[in-house]
Amino acid sequence: MSAVRPYLQVGRRGGACLKLQKRIAASMFNCGPSKVWLDPNRKDEIAKARTREDLRTLITDKAVKYNVDPRKPKGALPTEVANRRHLIQQKRIHKHRMKQKAEFHRRRAKEQFPLGEHPSLQHLTPEELQQILEKE
Repeated sequence: MSAVRPYLQVGRRGGACLKLQKRIAASMFNCGPSKVWLDPNRKDEIAKARTREDLRTLITDKAVKYNVDPRKPKGALPTEVANRRHLIQQKRIHKHRMKQKAEFHRRRAKEQFPLGEHPSLQHLTPEELQQILEKE
């Protein structure tokens, strides 16, 4: 059985647990722990650092850094996508309303002017009008 070093906490995967160092560095950088970068090649040195002074030396050695951009920024893409979707939805709603409106006007025209009396059919002869009415 190997000797347990008291200054190294063991994480889930068997490596050194660097939560404390990350939290202290985050408080020094005035940011969250996700923005702190720890050098993976110098994990043992970082694990031994238990005080702010130790971490300050590691920061000057660039083993611990403030990572401004840990993940890719989302930027304005979601807003653009939302705007595009909104425009598509508005267009869809408009088309639907215009179809309803057209259908309403068609029905209303049939009610107001039965097909034989419609103003657009006044120029037809009675025989032509009879043919059209039979088709309906």
